[in-house]
Amino acid sequence: MHSLRPPPAALLSLSVLVVCLTLYVPHSATPTAYATNFVVNSTADAVNANPGNGVCETAVPGQCTLRAAIQEADALPGPKTIILPAGVYTLTIPGTFEDEAATGDLDITDDLILIGEDAATTIIDGSTLDRVFDIGPGATATLSDLTIRRQLGDERQAAYLLGNLGIVA
Repeated sequence: MHSLRPPPAALLSLSVLVVCLTLYVPHSATPTAYATNFVVNSTADAVNANPGNGVCETAVPGQCTLRAAIQEADALPGPKTIILPAGVYTLTIPGTFEDEAATGDLDITDDLILIGEDAATTIIDGSTLDRVFDIGPGATATLSDLTIRRQLGDERQAAYLLGNLGIVA
């Protein structure tokens, strides 16, 4: 009488195949979801420690500055909103001719809505280091409920526009 059992080598091959198929998980093409709203919690002027990770945070854990929020927003795809509580946000990092908001003006390279608490109490002070904003090509920035002061040059030079700027009064 013949046995219906497969030879031991065939069982081993089948077992290895099942294990391999069980361990194989195809790579997901689903993009990582990022926060699209950032709330600034410091009036300091400091850069983002790790732009593009979805978190607005400087080298000080938990600290989100205006500059860090803009850098994080620039590093992520799609429109973003930054909430700016009342306070004076003074730009203090000098520098020119860079487009990553690391020095000088605040470079906006993607669609952004920046909302202050109130134009009388939310102030972005350029310290006459540079203009305050540089809005890049293809970007749209909408600013509301804030005041921009002490930019380099006159009030018409608060922002350098290659993209679009909307001001909501």
